[in-house]
Amino acid sequence: MQQEQPFTQEDLHKIWPELLARYKDQIHLYKTLEVFPGLDGNVVIIEVENSVQQNKVKSIKPEIIGFLRRTLHNSKIDVQEVLNKSITERKVLTDEQKLKMMMQKNPALTLFKNKFNLDFS
Repeated sequence: MQQEQPFTQEDLHKIWPELLARYKDQIHLYKTLEVFPGLDGNVVIIEVENSVQQNKVKSIKPEIIGFLRRTLHNSKIDVQEVLNKSITERKVLTDEQKLKMMMQKNPALTLFKNKFNLDFS
């Protein structure tokens, strides 16, 4: 029986933790699915950082689709995994650059560094 109950991004976000709980023992997959997916019509969009994550999501795609269709009562739901290039093109920072950024966020680190005369050399 075809079901076409409409659903929203909010509906999807309400049930997503239940799906996520199924994969808590598979830490890499869990981390991949931890970010709430997007929605384009009836297509649930899961953003991934690399091809390994993309393949993991593809391998469980039928399970995800089945869960979403049953839970949201809509047989037209599909899932698409999208490689997000902006996530994968992160800037590599040196230790000094990381420390500088952390000290800008938390000035107490500067006091700590100076008090104990800490340095990378």
